[in-house]
Amino acid sequence: MAVITWTVKAEIANGPSFSKSTNMTVEAYEKIDVVIPAGGQDVEVTVDGGGLQFLAIRVDTPSPLPAPSQLKYAVNDAAADPVALDQAVQLMVGEGLIGLLGANPLESLFFSNDAAGDATISILVGRDATP
Repeated sequence: MAVITWTVKAEIANGPSFSKSTNMTVEAYEKIDVVIPAGGQDVEVTVDGGGLQFLAIRVDTPSPLPAPSQLKYAVNDAAADPVALDQAVQLMVGEGLIGLLGANPLESLFFSNDAAGDATISILVGRDATP
């Protein structure tokens, strides 16, 4: 067993704010770091997503991030509708949000990068190992 802890904080300058730290116990986890070269060719990243409960994708690239149309991923099929990586982190927790990926189970993410430079992607997966 492993415990994943994450914190969300949202704050408006001179306005409202909220923050929340949460823990989730998972049976297994995997961390993947991969460089997605510039040039637009799909790079397949295999993910053991059976029993998926937690998925975080972080873009480690110099600011500003590439435009949403430049850095993206598709789920389980390179020809599937792509999801733009338009923020430094995408966090999906729980069956409801992960279900929006439309993949059961998640097996591969196909990344493409049409930006001028390479992008380093970090993926953290938390899952049940005994579905």
